[in-house]
Amino acid sequence: MRYSLAFFMAVVTGWTLSQPVAAADSSTDTSSDVALLEQMAKLAGDDAAARKQALFDLAKTGDSRLEEFLENYRGGSVYLWNEQIVVCTETEEDEDFNELAPLTHPLTGEPVLGDDGKQAKPDVLDLGDISPSRDERKVAAQAKFFLRLFSLDAEVRLSGAKKCGDPPYNIDAVELLGEIAQKDSDNKIRYTARESQLLIQLSGQVPEQNTEERIEAIRQLGEIKSLRALPRLEALINELESSESVDLSMQQACRQSLRDIQSHQKTVDRFSNVFRGLSLGSVLILMALGLAITFGLMGVINMAHGELMMIGAYTTYEIQHMFVNGMTITLDSIILLAAAFGFLYLSQNRHKWVSYIGTIGTTISLAVFLVLFMGRISLLPIGFTIGPMPNLDQAVSMNLFHVNVARLGFDFYYLIALPAAFLAAAVVGVFMEGLVVRHLYRRPLESLLATWGIGLVLIQIARIRYGDNIGVNAPEWARGSLEVMQDVNLPYARIFIMGLCLLAVLMVLWQMNHTRIGLHIRATMQSRDMARSLGVNTRRVDRFTFAFGAGLAGVAGYAWTLIGGVTPDMGQTNFIVDSFLVVVVGGVGELLGVVFSGLGIGLLTKVVEPMQFWGFTVGAIWAKVFVLVCVVAFIQFKPAGLFAPKGRLADDR
Repeated sequence: MRYSLAFFMAVVTGWTLSQPVAAADSSTDTSSDVALLEQMAKLAGDDAAARKQALFDLAKTGDSRLEEFLENYRGGSVYLWNEQIVVCTETEEDEDFNELAPLTHPLTGEPVLGDDGKQAKPDVLDLGDISPSRDERKVAAQAKFFLRLFSLDAEVRLSGAKKCGDPPYNIDAVELLGEIAQKDSDNKIRYTARESQLLIQLSGQVPEQNTEERIEAIRQLGEIKSLRALPRLEALINELESSESVDLSMQQACRQSLRDIQSHQKTVDRFSNVFRGLSLGSVLILMALGLAITFGLMGVINMAHGELMMIGAYTTYEIQHMFVNGMTITLDSIILLAAAFGFLYLSQNRHKWVSYIGTIGTTISLAVFLVLFMGRISLLPIGFTIGPMPNLDQAVSMNLFHVNVARLGFDFYYLIALPAAFLAAAVVGVFMEGLVVRHLYRRPLESLLATWGIGLVLIQIARIRYGDNIGVNAPEWARGSLEVMQDVNLPYARIFIMGLCLLAVLMVLWQMNHTRIGLHIRATMQSRDMARSLGVNTRRVDRFTFAFGAGLAGVAGYAWTLIGGVTPDMGQTNFIVDSFLVVVVGGVGELLGVVFSGLGIGLLTKVVEPMQFWGFTVGAIWAKVFVLVCVVAFIQFKPAGLFAPKGRLADDR
């Protein structure tokens, strides 16, 4: 429904001065608001060209309030009511099931008041529809991006500069983009504005632009090495080659710019692949550090090591959930875990029957705990909560106390999740070692089969509890990237993983070489009988070593949540084989070997993945096959790995 444009221009000013809004301190609109509302009134006119021009005139004002209005206009939420332009984004029903429209001011977003002093809620049928056409929606989107060029926020300004250079091209923004390219204080914004300006000129849609100016834009896109221009130049070359009129100078300029941009793209891809390889290698190192301890130092082939990584990832998810929805820890779960630890201690007793009782008690306690855990049920309605108060279906009838850690801020969850992931995986490792692994030392085949079975059980427990796939939201500081050179962006999340890997390696080296427990571990590894005769509690050393290796796997899962998905079989599918390859290539039990081989395998994997041969892209699967072939070939020449054991260790192996 269209009304006379002249009529609306006459009534808009009167409405802005007479219509009250919800703000207590505001009774009239400013003169600038009056001008904006006059432009909005043109959107109700019958002339399509005038409506489109009104959208750009609104954008040129630079008023940030208009972005929301333009979005509402695109969504069909702008109406006419009592000769006034209003906004209604959602409707509601009254007692008689009439659909009512709560009205808000198009600029301020404040409620429009009716005669009774309350927010006006007329029937939807009483509103005049101002539905934009498809072309007008596109123009509104362009106007919104043009409006962002005036923003004081650098991120918003950058977004606007980029969007203006994407199809459909914002021709009216060419001049303003040129000014931004020269005067803006942000280097990235200046580059993006210049790039978008040249892309608009490349399109050939700028009025009164001649061929020489278009060719110059093509050359400059090659000089600034614009990756956004790559597909457009390729399309332009195809268009020129299929055209009847031959423009050799433009074709030559396109080909030269393409060569420059493609060369730059290869450089960017090399840097990106190397960095992704280093971050993947860091995760493999975190995984393989635990394996180097359990497999290299203890001789246990732990096929459940990937599931220990999965436990660390799900623990991170639980800590995040605790900060958002709260977590209730019931008294029965505490009692069952305490009983399991107590019985586990009895299972280490030298007396045969006491050991049997401890093993059976530990098994029963863990079984009951896991049933309650998977079913999300509680036997004793007493406990305490951490984080915000939980929902009613999660709460217990009696809370002993409540710790509101959520007030620390959402991002703080990731700091707490680090020790939590380590401890959760380490506790599972303690029970694995005490119930199963300790009976299988120096029996590699049996330990392989037993831990593989444990891994399958852990996968099913996670699948029953969480389903097949969950997501962990990265903290705010881990989002975004650091641009070290043009188009080479290093994600903060991957930088953090590499730093965490370095910290873990230094910690393990310090512990193994400069602490008492590290001395005991090395002594037990070299000669268990001699260490026992010198007073070393080898059982305690075994338990600690296995738990420590399991905890490192949990830290790897914690790190992986920043860059990958969390699934029950994530460790078994993606990491366990690669982790064993890292340990074998580096040298069994050699921690420095783990570092070099982990980085090498990670780099090789990510460098090979994007390679193409005769039109065939290698991809992730064939890259793993290639890496495996390389590892097998390497072992033929160096069976002991990069860092071969020396002295007595070499004789023992």
